[in-house]
Amino acid sequence: MKDAYNTTIPNAIIQYDSNVIQTDIDGAFEINYNGKLYLEISAIGFETIYDTLNIQADVALIFSIKKIWNVKSIIVFYDFFKIMYLYKTKNMVHGKNIYKKWTNLEHFKGFFGKHVLFKYFFGNLLIERKNIINFIAETGGLNCLIADSSALTEHVVKDIINSAFNSAGQRCSACRILCVEENIYEHTKHTLIGAMKTQKVGNPEELSTDIGPVIDTEAFDNINNHIKKFDKVFSKTKSINFIKNILYQKLDAKFIFVSNNFRFGNKREGDVKLLIENEKKYNYKVVKPKPLTVNHKIVSSSLIRGFLEKGFLEKANKLLNRKWSIEGVVQKGRQVGKKIGFPTCNIDIKDYILANPGVYAVKVLRKNNSRYIKGIANLGYRPTFNQKKLLLEVHLFNFSGNLYNKYLSVEFLKFIRKEKKFKNVNQLRAQIKTDLSIAKKAK
Repeated sequence: MKDAYNTTIPNAIIQYDSNVIQTDIDGAFEINYNGKLYLEISAIGFETIYDTLNIQADVALIFSIKKIWNVKSIIVFYDFFKIMYLYKTKNMVHGKNIYKKWTNLEHFKGFFGKHVLFKYFFGNLLIERKNIINFIAETGGLNCLIADSSALTEHVVKDIINSAFNSAGQRCSACRILCVEENIYEHTKHTLIGAMKTQKVGNPEELSTDIGPVIDTEAFDNINNHIKKFDKVFSKTKSINFIKNILYQKLDAKFIFVSNNFRFGNKREGDVKLLIENEKKYNYKVVKPKPLTVNHKIVSSSLIRGFLEKGFLEKANKLLNRKWSIEGVVQKGRQVGKKIGFPTCNIDIKDYILANPGVYAVKVLRKNNSRYIKGIANLGYRPTFNQKKLLLEVHLFNFSGNLYNKYLSVEFLKFIRKEKKFKNVNQLRAQIKTDLSIAKKAK
């Protein structure tokens, strides 16, 4: 890869058939391919090349790529954004007056002193790049990192990890959103997931720990102690005393956000009306957000629970805006599933609001793992084996390994059928095979 002056171009990006490679320090690259090949070649400061080749044998080619920026313009481009950042201007680029505005050094006197690069080279950028795109980024705290196809993936991933996970992500500048070009999305995602898996969460005193806790023991104990204070005595607090003693005196609340059906105090005697009546007296403002509605029905926990109990999983998932899930630790069971050829993980379901007992298509996520495993689950009492205790059993597709005492998250995708008592194990085994074919197609 060379420019018009026969100078080699390292780190140029070559894309073909969803593959992405880079030229080495000598501007060279190698592709093992036979047949028709579509190439896209790009580099910072150069025009992008689009070419179709028909490769029938080993061949050496030299590509020449046209420069669109001179060296001065590239330097200025970087310095411009550095200046804009430091100057804390809201609009990074602001329309037609940009040349007149930003070539006036009066804006920077006493701040940068003599900025030679800016003074002598900035005009070149504006003259050569006539179609400057307005770029305004106000992310509302969702800080973004933007990377184009010219960036080295390793550098991008390193910066993302540092920004998102250093200080356990508890920084105002921590990366929340990554924006990448579509043609490098898969490669970047794969590399990023791999890098994230190497991060160790643990005791910050250990040198091997990358991410420490976001709370210490003292703070954790304070929260627990606060929870413990909600005892029988506190539960008998009159609603008006709760407003006076807690909201006003202790918390000094200025805004109280509540739904229309909010109740509080002993025997749920307090309501929104009582809160509003005492606004001026205790110097706060009640805010009533509009309830979320779907098909003219208010979305509530009771509505969602009703759908789950009736087996309307798709409706429940739609209201949740996610897949309903159960999380728990894998426990050792009677190993009935293993004996009939379908080994299962027995999940401790504790106090979950449970869906209608039956067979479900699911996908499972292991703790500290980003890859979902599809499977099939039975939520119920295993009537064929006269099970008395409610169980969640999950059979995973294409998986082998020991999951005992592991923490799993089970997302429910599709309700397949209700529980049924079979006459014998052979009938159950035949039904399971039918259920498996349905579960594997679920999304």
